[in-house]
Amino acid sequence: MAALRGHLAAASNGGEEESQRKGDKIFKTIVDLEAGQALLFSPSAMLDAPDLDPTAATQNLKLRKLGLRYVKMRVRQRLTTDALPPNMPSTKQYGTAGPANKAIGGVPTMHYFDFASRGRGQVVRLMWEDAGVAYEDIRYSFEEYPDYKNTVIAEKNPTTTIPVVELDGKILTQSYAILRRFARQLKYDGETEEERYWADAMCDIAIDWRTLFIAAFFDPNKEEAYPKHKETDRKHFLKALETQLNRHDLSQQGPYVIGKNITYADMVIYQLLHDEGLTQEGRKGLQEYPRLKQLVDAVEDRPNVKAFLESDRYLG
Repeated sequence: MAALRGHLAAASNGGEEESQRKGDKIFKTIVDLEAGQALLFSPSAMLDAPDLDPTAATQNLKLRKLGLRYVKMRVRQRLTTDALPPNMPSTKQYGTAGPANKAIGGVPTMHYFDFASRGRGQVVRLMWEDAGVAYEDIRYSFEEYPDYKNTVIAEKNPTTTIPVVELDGKILTQSYAILRRFARQLKYDGETEEERYWADAMCDIAIDWRTLFIAAFFDPNKEEAYPKHKETDRKHFLKALETQLNRHDLSQQGPYVIGKNITYADMVIYQLLHDEGLTQEGRKGLQEYPRLKQLVDAVEDRPNVKAFLESDRYLG
């Protein structure tokens, strides 16, 4: 940057102070350029330009040499992968590859929002953390994501939605399809057909709830929509899940959805309760739902999950 500033000052005509002033002005113009813009410096370039006399009645175009002046121009109409905005997504590597990575076929890369430790993509991360999967985590802020949506993400997923997972040269899309794939590979899907059915059924209840939760949470009129959601849909689904966990013979055999063994459905339910703010503050939001509280406690007491929640990887 210092070298560029010096070149600009040297290229400006006039005395030393005047050259420095002009150089600083051009330097600021360069710094303020937006993606897809550039300054053209070419003394011999011939351009159509209006008369420089501001008092002229009409401004006629004339062919002029650019000389010591410069022109701001647009060099591309849209962003492409070789012209990304200056705010780059954060990329971090977690863990050391081991047996769990061998089971899934390598070290996966997650593309998802930088939305603390929340959202559908976080369920996949939570399973990886619990299973001991090493992974690469690429996070996009809500502000920068639109710049990547139709470039980097569109190249990987035609629907331009995330999460997207890259693994061993393959692109995995659709959050619950991704989750179920890893559940099968890491044995988080139950052992019998009845267990698999019940895990799927309970997951689907949570999916229906999350759809309504997201609609209310991101509603333009959130101040009214979300409190209404908490008093209606949220209570309805809390009661439904609590009833199912108390009623089903598999769920009666242990703290998890299918009893003694954890499945991906437990993580889906846990993450939703977390995102709704029901797992914090001593489980205050689950006082009327002791069976759901039991599930949350069981998930958080798992050694790898507990270590994750106590680490700087957990963002709230």
